[in-house]
Amino acid sequence: KCKPKQVGQVMASERADDWGKSLYRYAYGGHVHHDYEEELGGVKVMQFRTLAPRDAWHAGMGYLSGRDMKAIIHHRKFGERYRITCPVAMIEGRK
Repeated sequence: KCKPKQVGQVMASERADDWGKSLYRYAYGGHVHHDYEEELGGVKVMQFRTLAPRDAWHAGMGYLSGRDMKAIIHHRKFGERYRITCPVAMIEGRK
C-alpha cells in the first residue's frame, strides 16, 4: 500500500543488505486501472492494469481501461530483457 514515490526508501530500509548488493531494483504493483512506470530513487516502479472484470460501480465511475497480464524476464547481469503482454480476452478465448 506504499505510494510509488516511497518504495525506494522502504526497500533500502527494510532490505539494506540486498539493496547494497543489487544493481537493478524493481518494484511491482497491480490492480490499478492503468499502467504506470517511473524510475524513482534508484528503483524502477511499475504498476499494472487489473485482471479483475469490470463491475457496475467501476464502469459507472468511468474506469473503462482494458485488462492484461505481463510477463517480465530479467537477466542477472543486465536487468530487464523481455516483456510479454497478454490481453485477458486472449486467455478467455474471446476474439
